[in-house]
Amino acid sequence: MLKTFLTHSRRDFLQGLSASLPFLFPRSQPIKSFSSDRPAPKFCIGDLIAADWVDEFGEDIIEFGEVVGLCYLHEGGRSYPDNDWVYYIRWTHNTSDPDSPGFPCFEWEPSTGDDWRRIGHV
Repeated sequence: MLKTFLTHSRRDFLQGLSASLPFLFPRSQPIKSFSSDRPAPKFCIGDLIAADWVDEFGEDIIEFGEVVGLCYLHEGGRSYPDNDWVYYIRWTHNTSDPDSPGFPCFEWEPSTGDDWRRIGHV
């Protein structure tokens, strides 16, 4: 009787454990729209981006960074359009001086990301 009880209990325990294992390991989920009244963001947290611009000497510069935050603005205010996404960026380096002491740096002001392009995902 005791042997049957211990065997049955162990089996139930292992079955319960195996049933819960998929929930212990997170799986990446596809990006979904946050709400039906909001468009999907152009960039997501973890996206690697590049911004192309020309400096005051006419040199083409590319800055590289990572999206570390985003926010949907229903009311944009003075600097941002209404009903749009803004992004927070951690800039990592640029092409003019890859060893610049100014990098990495966090962009405290959000940006709409209109001038960026996605180059990958972390």
